[in-house]
Amino acid sequence: MSTGIAMMQRGMHIAFTGTDGAGKSTQAGLLRKWLSDEGYYCYLAESKDEFATNVVRLVSHSKGGSPRSVFPNGVVDFAIAFDTLRHHTSYIVPVISQGGIVVVPRSVFCRIALADSFGVECVDLLEAVLHMTGTPDLTFWLDLPAEQAHARIERRGIDSEDMVMLARFRKSLDQLSKRNRWIRLDASQPIEWVQAAVLAHVRNSIAEGRLELRR
Repeated sequence: MSTGIAMMQRGMHIAFTGTDGAGKSTQAGLLRKWLSDEGYYCYLAESKDEFATNVVRLVSHSKGGSPRSVFPNGVVDFAIAFDTLRHHTSYIVPVISQGGIVVVPRSVFCRIALADSFGVECVDLLEAVLHMTGTPDLTFWLDLPAEQAHARIERRGIDSEDMVMLARFRKSLDQLSKRNRWIRLDASQPIEWVQAAVLAHVRNSIAEGRLELRR
């Protein structure tokens, strides 16, 4: 699904999706470095704490709870969705319109699948908002079984995730993948294997010559 925003693109929009622990940030960072080393202008679009999301967090903190314990899930997810759309139009679109390459570690598909796994009733409306960002040129799904994802998260020791939620998250991604053209990669493979697979697809897309990339 494309929009007027997406039609402006002359560069490339590359996104990663997958559960927590699948290696999205790692692969996005490696790809950004490779692209920069190759001479391309590349912007790594990390998630940003924007206005709506911060309001939800601040109010939740004042009430002594987390956002999802204080607000209905739909409120939390729509706050993130509107901030995501604002970030896309403010930062990503200008880079792509000037021939740059944008690499997104956590795609809008992650937001949609997460909302679905939490049982948000109006996921279709959330999806409509997030699809206003257009469709990435390449979307890599780093697919990892919930058990392995949970083990990785526990090993890094900086956060925690519920095994059941990880399994629901992966199931939601699997359902979304049937309606979208993603490149599915086995994230249980070594980092170097996944990186090589990502680079092969990116090289092929660049070699097709349909994009006016800035070097």
